Amino acid sequence: MTHHWFVAPPLDGPITGGTLYNRFLVDALRRAGDDVSVVESIDACGGFPWVDSLYLPRVAHAWASRPMGLLAHYLPSVFEQLPALTAFETAALEDAVHLVCTGSWMQDAVFKISGRSSHLVEPGIHDAAVFADPTPGPVEAVLVGTVTPRKGLLHLLEALASDPPRSAWTLTVLGDLEANPAYTTACRSVAASLPVTFRGALPPAEALKAVARASVLLSAARIESYGMAIAEAQAAGVPVIARAGGHVERLIERVPTDVLVEDVRALAKAFATAVESPARLATMRECSRRNAPRRSWDDAAREFRALAPEE
Repeated sequence: MTHHWFVAPPLDGPITGGTLYNRFLVDALRRAGDDVSVVESIDACGGFPWVDSLYLPRVAHAWASRPMGLLAHYLPSVFEQLPALTAFETAALEDAVHLVCTGSWMQDAVFKISGRSSHLVEPGIHDAAVFADPTPGPVEAVLVGTVTPRKGLLHLLEALASDPPRSAWTLTVLGDLEANPAYTTACRSVAASLPVTFRGALPPAEALKAVARASVLLSAARIESYGMAIAEAQAAGVPVIARAGGHVERLIERVPTDVLVEDVRALAKAFATAVESPARLATMRECSRRNAPRRSWDDAAREFRALAPEE
């Protein structure tokens, strides 16, 4: 029996794309019969450690002293467009014996900055065989993501406040409201005059149901290493209007009627157009259903298990 060790944030901690990836992958590995331990210290690992990229500063000293693998959800130099790699990124990319990327865009970025080839283990998609239909009435948009500047919510709300859609609409925001309280307060202030509801971070199953019931998913993030909410929306047959950045373009390419824009003002305008065109939204939804991706977390676990070092 294989025992996998992850140095990563607690699986029941704040909900982020990386944490959800880890949680669903661990569940699938356990379904396959493997043992899995998730710890926050390299010293607590009893076997080969897979280090979540969020924890790179914590393990920078250990790369040269023991075999380790890197699970690259995120790299600061890529996301913050830094002129050079940080010291802890350099240590990981030079000395990791195994390197796993969770999306092809990140895989390409890692190769560009380091020359390292890597394995690709993309997220699974939850079963959306039973599609939900949107609630009759106003167009219901949903935006999923931690409420921080990188997700672009404030600028989107400002654009909607300055030129709102003429027909009835609502926007539900699903994501952690405590990560950046000042930013959340600013978002709430701008949204006060708009039909916007902040529901906070919901349990994954409940969030998926909320997405599946929506008329359209909006993504205003400046950059996404993957874009799990977009992929889940596509699998549920929910049209997507998204701002370009990172892996988002690659997700939008697979559904011909989904919409990709360059900035949040264009996103607000595209949403307003969709609100005024129910027939267009229905066409987009039907296209999403026909093009829904089919990949399970068990597929992801099988690919990951093939990389496990022999004990």
